[in-house]
Amino acid sequence: MENSIISLVWPDISFLEKISEDKKLALEIAQSENILIESGRSRICKNLVLLNNKYDQLTMVKILVPFIYESEKDEIADLIHGLTAKKQDLKIEWYYVEESKEVEGLKKKFSSDQSRIFFIKIKDPVQSKKKDLDYVRYFMTRAFLGKNDSGEFDTEYLRKVINWLSGENYYMEYEKNVKAFKNYDTPVLEGFSKPMLDLKKRIHQLSRTDLNVLIKGETGSGKDGAAFFIHDLSNRNKKNFGAVNCALFEENYLISELFGHKKGSFTGALSDKKGIFESLSGGTLFLDQIHEMPERCQMMVLRFLEKGEFSPIGTKITRLGNVRIIAAGSKALIKEKLRPELFFRISEVKIEIPPLKDITEDIITFVDHYIYKKSNDPKKRYEVKKFFEDNMDLFKNYEWPGNIRELLAFVKRRFEIGQGEEKFILDDIGSNSDADMFLNDFETDFSVLVKKHKNKLPSKMELESFYAKSVTEVLSSKTRKHIAENVLKITQNTYRSLLEKD
Repeated sequence: MENSIISLVWPDISFLEKISEDKKLALEIAQSENILIESGRSRICKNLVLLNNKYDQLTMVKILVPFIYESEKDEIADLIHGLTAKKQDLKIEWYYVEESKEVEGLKKKFSSDQSRIFFIKIKDPVQSKKKDLDYVRYFMTRAFLGKNDSGEFDTEYLRKVINWLSGENYYMEYEKNVKAFKNYDTPVLEGFSKPMLDLKKRIHQLSRTDLNVLIKGETGSGKDGAAFFIHDLSNRNKKNFGAVNCALFEENYLISELFGHKKGSFTGALSDKKGIFESLSGGTLFLDQIHEMPERCQMMVLRFLEKGEFSPIGTKITRLGNVRIIAAGSKALIKEKLRPELFFRISEVKIEIPPLKDITEDIITFVDHYIYKKSNDPKKRYEVKKFFEDNMDLFKNYEWPGNIRELLAFVKRRFEIGQGEEKFILDDIGSNSDADMFLNDFETDFSVLVKKHKNKLPSKMELESFYAKSVTEVLSSKTRKHIAENVLKITQNTYRSLLEKD
């Protein structure tokens, strides 16, 4: 493929499935070193600008993109015109998934140049093949995470996705990695918002070290998935990855789980047991909810971190181990409940998973993750995805207290129950929205104020003071700021002047 470039906008699995059915195109992608991959809203345009400025000897550009937006169409057309004007012998092949008014618009713009610019629809798979999606997701997530901390995609793993969908078998080589990944598969690492791109770079940086890591993040945000990939991208990835939730075990059982025990060392110890620190030697251990770890256990973990040694319960034998620790816990409680020396040991470096309310632009990507994992039915996948796309304004203004876990619960409901569940999902989102909660609280507080004045209207000054107090509460979050501007119809200046009167 000398003097050729494949410009691939990061696709979803269904797009890759269609590409893999085109054996010639799949082979070109798998063998090519010249792949440009882009993501984000300006993804196509970025690639076209790069092609125009960097590659002088090009004779063929293949652009593969699942869809384009109306707002991008004219800019894309101008950039393609610029490319073909500058490089007289250049040919362009534009591959698309389905007919749309945007694609038709591009075709019309280039109708006079059909000898150099070709539009090719990627055919639907001849038959639905049941692939092991755990393998596909593993390769895709590795590609998403990139090959270095500059955020570049790992094209080696992109090719593996194409090859796998085209029939190549990687079971033996990646069986252990994929088996572990299946337990920690999370869509959160596939996001392309700036916070997620920053997180991926940070994961890459930390994976090249052997430092202990403390992961912060709200419940349901995907901390276990981040921990797995810090391990999987590291030099320890040939060894095992394990996880223990410290909140699930009583003290003796937690110590036994981590360090092992001798038969009869405590009630219920019916046989000798090897602990995780011994069985994971050379690998990585994820300690979730570490703030729930009893103090005696904290002391034993601290000894292991400082000296690399431990003793199973009921024995004085000292054993050596080599395990990297990644920990997670409540942001509010972790410093309060952990011994200071242990806290500093486990938090040699820290990363934070952003809450879903701060990365709502990634919601559709996360929805894709679930529906492609659950179904091979293109129609069903389309219907579920379209429901979330059509209601994005509502989903973007929701606070998502349960983060990714809560989102996937909604996706699962729509997927399993069907279209009839849509109304109930929207009702649940609406009834939990800040707007409803604020207006309900406002009404209740106002009733209390009126009763205080024996059902007479309070004075103007008291009303303004009450109004200012309520608005202060409204402006305490991004969503509430939106409500202040759109529901209460006030400006920031009005808000400040009311507070001054309070």
